[in-house]
Amino acid sequence: MVADVLVGDSPNEAAVRPRLTFDRNPARDDNALRMVVEDAAMGRWEGARELLAATGADWDRRIFRLQVLARAGARLTFADTWAQAEPRSPHALALFAHVQALRSMAGGRGRGRSEAMEVAWEACDAAADALPPDPAPYIVMLGSRPLEWCIDGHSVISCLRLCGEFGGQDGLVGF
Repeated sequence: MVADVLVGDSPNEAAVRPRLTFDRNPARDDNALRMVVEDAAMGRWEGARELLAATGADWDRRIFRLQVLARAGARLTFADTWAQAEPRSPHALALFAHVQALRSMAGGRGRGRSEAMEVAWEACDAAADALPPDPAPYIVMLGSRPLEWCIDGHSVISCLRLCGEFGGQDGLVGF
């Protein structure tokens, strides 16, 4: 909190009420996530593994946590290190996919296909294969793939497959 504010019309009625401030931390009120992001800044990925495993099938929370961790991971190497250390971990693969997607977007989203986008797409595919019920890789695929890629025949098949798979996740989308 920044400061206290006096409220009331007269000194006898005055009460101290705390002034609310905006919390700019991307983890918001998820204290466990805050601690993991701090650990990640020091190159430690074990906390991310435990946090994502503990999240289970709470897909909304998982996606939120992956997005916050990816934001930190885009400029750090903890996600890359984790994916190398545990190449079959669905949690490591999902985070790596998010990180690669962010990196590819930071490298110039409007420039068409890039090597970074291809790496991100492959990472999403691996994450989707590792934990099929997890909608996170499909969301990343949809968000990182420019619409113009769905024009040529090969990409149309990929996009239709993606929409079909994503549509089957918890009835989120009716394709």
